Amino acid sequence: MATRSGVGKGSISELENGRRTARLDTLFALTKALGAPLSAAVGVSPPADGPSVHGQAVHAVSLSGWQTDDGYVEVYRITVETTTQHSPAHATGVRETITVVAGTLEAGPLGDPQIAAAGETMCFPGNVPHVYRAVNGPAEAVLTMHYPPGITTPVAQ
Repeated sequence: MATRSGVGKGSISELENGRRTARLDTLFALTKALGAPLSAAVGVSPPADGPSVHGQAVHAVSLSGWQTDDGYVEVYRITVETTTQHSPAHATGVRETITVVAGTLEAGPLGDPQIAAAGETMCFPGNVPHVYRAVNGPAEAVLTMHYPPGITTPVAQ
């Protein structure tokens, strides 16, 4: 393990015996050597289903939301069908970032959508009318909504 990961034997022993806390780069090296995702080392489990919303083509499950110095951020797990969904413009300054995790997705401003396949990310202004559509079968993605300062969650934090 030490040879494959590049982490010293002594460090691995200290980690195994709880005498040392691993740094992120150490965990990445160890999980890479094991052929496992980082979550195997840190115990991350999929979040429980949060509130969900449905559109003509998009099913979105809320994963998280929080306030930052740059505004409010919301994260959703989305499933998109091959039907085209038209989404109205959001507030001025809203941006959407979509990372496709399965399938191929077309999304973006009406008349200028982008196409992304699994492992690819797209970003576009959400303050203009935009579309979502899966290409050749359903697609799954993570949608991050970036709201500018002054827009906060309607739910008390």
